Amino acid sequence: LKEALKLITEGIAGAMKTQTLAMNLNQDAITVCGDILIELGFKISQGKSYVESDTKDLVLSLSELKLKCSPLLEVPLVVNIGENSITAKNLDLGLIEQLYVTALQCYGMALKLKLTPGSGNTTKVLNFKLANGWNELGKFYIILTQKYCSKSNLWRTFEAARDSIIVAVDLFQKSEDVCNAIACLCNLNHLYRNMCMISTQQDNNNAELFFPLFIQAIGVLEEARSMQVTQGKPKRDSNILTWARRVDMELAMTHLAYGSQLKFNCRKLLQSNEVDASKYCHQQAVSNLHTAITLYERYMDILPATRKQVAAVHYHLGSHYTWLKSISPNLRAALLQTSPTSEPSFKKVVSLAERHLRLALDNFLPGSPEHEACSKEYACFVNSKRSN
Repeated sequence: LKEALKLITEGIAGAMKTQTLAMNLNQDAITVCGDILIELGFKISQGKSYVESDTKDLVLSLSELKLKCSPLLEVPLVVNIGENSITAKNLDLGLIEQLYVTALQCYGMALKLKLTPGSGNTTKVLNFKLANGWNELGKFYIILTQKYCSKSNLWRTFEAARDSIIVAVDLFQKSEDVCNAIACLCNLNHLYRNMCMISTQQDNNNAELFFPLFIQAIGVLEEARSMQVTQGKPKRDSNILTWARRVDMELAMTHLAYGSQLKFNCRKLLQSNEVDASKYCHQQAVSNLHTAITLYERYMDILPATRKQVAAVHYHLGSHYTWLKSISPNLRAALLQTSPTSEPSFKKVVSLAERHLRLALDNFLPGSPEHEACSKEYACFVNSKRSN
């Protein structure tokens, strides 16, 4: 691949100097350069490491391409991650980013040049390559936010990932490539959801500041769902139906993550005597967790792995109602909007706690760590119920 990149670069540079090669053939060469760069970037990002001399040679080849073809390559780097990450992999990370960005420059320039008859490089094909390149760059930035980013550079990388994937979605939509547009929206959901989880871990005292990211994550998946219908009727394409299932799974997971975070925030706010805010978190937590159950249960018969997720949601709800049972009657009444002396409301909380813990036990795999943890909590619940 490196040798091919070198030869093609020399060919383009020679053509530009002597004008002996038609500019439309430059389009083919530049497109192939883009394909090679995407492949190299993907291989390195997947852990296909090179010895130091190989990496340096690749950096030189890339520099030559950018130098010799500079009149054709006009787009600057989005974020020079290599200079801003505190990591031992600075060189590799900076190189991967430059490989992807230079590929985008190649595809962008190829689109501006005259199409070569019979080459297969139609505008639609080139737009697909460009969209795929933006998506790969966005996925690379997502990996950086999860593994390699310093705290000071986290949000900058998040914005680069978001902007790259949004461009990919737009390009795929313009070419009516619904499945790939949906795939990109799923990647965008991953970014929003993971960013909220990372930010909450770094600043747990202000977790609610990052909850809008969960709402954005849910929003992009709802947009993906809307792509699956035409004039109010579901599209019957088998690939779209497969993606519809994946979107539902992603949506369920996002509602589960959001609901669990709201549940913990409900307790924290109540400890700070922020009763109204805690009440809102309680209502939203229960709503999101029930939505997750509804989505997961649709696929329990065809996707056995969802049983574990259903159990996890019931466990969250069971532990939440167990906590509600344990707090003072006045605070419980404030959250549930009932009278402090209301016996039915207390019995309902106890009943819901027991029901969800029981359902969690029924769906977790017996002998698994999750089943053992749930068994212990259920045993504690039963003992406390007897004492009460």
